[in-house]
Amino acid sequence: SGNATPLRTISGASTTLADPQQIVLDSSGGLYVANGGAASILYFSAGANGDVAPTRTVAGASTNLDAPIGVGLDSNGNIYESDFNNESINVFAAGASGNVAPTRTIEGAATTMHENEGLAVDGTGDVWDSDYIDDAVLYFPSTASGNVAPARTITSTALAAPLKMAIH
Repeated sequence: SGNATPLRTISGASTTLADPQQIVLDSSGGLYVANGGAASILYFSAGANGDVAPTRTVAGASTNLDAPIGVGLDSNGNIYESDFNNESINVFAAGASGNVAPTRTIEGAATTMHENEGLAVDGTGDVWDSDYIDDAVLYFPSTASGNVAPARTITSTALAAPLKMAIH
């Protein structure tokens, strides 16, 4: 409450953080970061503090990462990434590290994605993606892959430029 001191702070050159966008905790307290400025997804172990290197990094030409802006996890630990420039959602296997290809990608004209800003994954692995340009939230079922239309789209005159989101 009030002007509280953080329990932990992760910052410094060793972290490789460059324009971090969205974070999510895994079940063990580890931290995933959509690292937009370095086209990567970083993972810091539970308890990481200070100027520490990530335990794992997903980055490289095979990853389809360009401007990661959202990150989420499903109940199996699979990693979901929403990409601003590629207008895509990439899914990586639990524990992925290095220059690895996504196990599945949602992208293409049928998805209606325009400047993704963040995502959330619910308990059944369904994906909710915020679409900044179209003032919408796009819903893709857990089995969605490729150039597919969202199963549902939430729009409203009260929903203006949605950014990050979370599901509890």
